[in-house]
Amino acid sequence: MPNPRHATASVWFRPLALLLVCAGCALVLWVVSRPSQPQVLLGGNHYVLEVADTEAARTKGLSGRTSLPEGRAMLFVFDPPRLACFWMKDMRFSIDIVWLDAQKRVVKIEPDLAPSTYPQTFCSELRTNYVLEFPAGTAERNTIQLGQTLRF
Repeated sequence: MPNPRHATASVWFRPLALLLVCAGCALVLWVVSRPSQPQVLLGGNHYVLEVADTEAARTKGLSGRTSLPEGRAMLFVFDPPRLACFWMKDMRFSIDIVWLDAQKRVVKIEPDLAPSTYPQTFCSELRTNYVLEFPAGTAERNTIQLGQTLRF
């Protein structure tokens, strides 16, 4: 004779198991379909980009941080393009700044800018859509050159 307790347990166990399997599948699909952080490839090295695409994020930039880890960079996005100026206000470490046009071609490079350069400003001569800030020495180590097209 079947155990009535066992029959009751199987009634709620199957839907619960199905629910857990569906939730697990949904989680896997969410993780796989999430857009990964943008990256730029330089000289065989991938740099993860922190995107500053709002006025508040662009104003703050890297100010106040103690460092920018190797393998990371900050991408400033300007839409519409503009003559973009930067200074080293509240910076605590040196950086390389690279300006790019709409086709992501390098139009200006300022290597190894130290915090002591503040209040001097560094501006693009052409309207730019993008600016990248890297840890100091990145441009030289990866031989970034004027006219070079970057992909991100």
